[in-house]
Amino acid sequence: MTRPMLRAISPDASEEEVAAIVAAIAASSGGGAAPTPDPHLDEWMRAARLVSRRVGRVRGPWRFSGRVARRTRP
Repeated sequence: MTRPMLRAISPDASEEEVAAIVAAIAASSGGGAAPTPDPHLDEWMRAARLVSRRVGRVRGPWRFSGRVARRTRP
C-alpha cells in the first residue's frame, strides 16, 4: 500500500481550489453509506439489556441468604 503524500495548501489558494481539495479527500476517504446492523446482534443486545435492567428496588432472596435465624415480624 502506498502512503498518500500530504502537502500544505498555499495561503494564496482560491476558494475553488480549497473546495476541490476537500472534495477529493472526501471522495477518497470512502465515506459511503453506513453498513446495516446485523439483526442477530441486535437481539443479543436487547437480551443483555433486559438482564442487566434492575426491577425497581426489590430486595431479592439473595440479600438475606447469608443471614442465619432472621427474625420475622408479627
